[in-house]
Amino acid sequence: MENRALISVIVPNYNHSQFLKDRIESILNQTYQNIEIILLDDCSNDDSHKILKEYSSHEKVSHMLINPVNSGSPFKQWVKGIKLAKGEFVWIAESDDSASSFFIERLITKFHQGVDMVFSPASLINRKGEVIKKPRFFEQYTEVEGKIFIHDHLIGKNDIVTGSSVIFRKEVVLDQLEMLSNFRYSGDLYLWISILSRSNVNILSSSEIFYRIHDHNQTAKNDFSTQMTKINEAYKIIEFLLKRDYKYNQVKAVAIFKIRKLFRSKHNYLKIPRYFVENRSLYKWKLGFSSLMKRD
Repeated sequence: MENRALISVIVPNYNHSQFLKDRIESILNQTYQNIEIILLDDCSNDDSHKILKEYSSHEKVSHMLINPVNSGSPFKQWVKGIKLAKGEFVWIAESDDSASSFFIERLITKFHQGVDMVFSPASLINRKGEVIKKPRFFEQYTEVEGKIFIHDHLIGKNDIVTGSSVIFRKEVVLDQLEMLSNFRYSGDLYLWISILSRSNVNILSSSEIFYRIHDHNQTAKNDFSTQMTKINEAYKIIEFLLKRDYKYNQVKAVAIFKIRKLFRSKHNYLKIPRYFVENRSLYKWKLGFSSLMKRD
């Protein structure tokens, strides 16, 4: 039965020492105890290593790995963890988030044939762990067809605010790991879409996860190169959707959402021609986007 399955809990960390103990303790205190914990650090320069080493010998910790050099992408850490995972199911427990002790127990019971992903809406908490905003609940859903959820909640946006909200079946993502490792900003969105393009999703009616708002996750680079990288990643998602027989008018929203951000700045707009000359691999995106906008 699904509720006896081994859950691989992957904790990818980078400079979250102030939240790391709370994160790990929230995993160890789960009422569902058939788990392995995979601790991964991406060359942090705070006290994370010291904290991780305190837990490295715990019976539930199967791996504790510290990168000697930063990988440059959180999703490379996700891929590393998934490859190490022995469980049938995977939980990416982001190192600055937290969870109720019932998180795994309540999600794992929602899996059955045809459902490869379950998630809980996330409450927002501050640095101190105090709830500052309750989540939007998907009251119209319990189980929903994956493609409907993509259309309503993942096209041009991402209503799954943190990867910590999700448990998924490991076997359904193994063929997507190489592509996932190429993402820097939108890998979570790509992974959810890849799963739900061929599976239903079950949504909890209660919030069992806590997404922490703090300075580091609210300070994002917004320079031209970053925006172009995000747009290129959006194009990869568009290509994936089109290969899954999505209609053009369904994926237009993704492209429009990303391109508007770039065109808000006149300075960025003037850089575009030169950028495509210097980054020829992205030129296909320009052509593809133009073609996409002309289609009905």
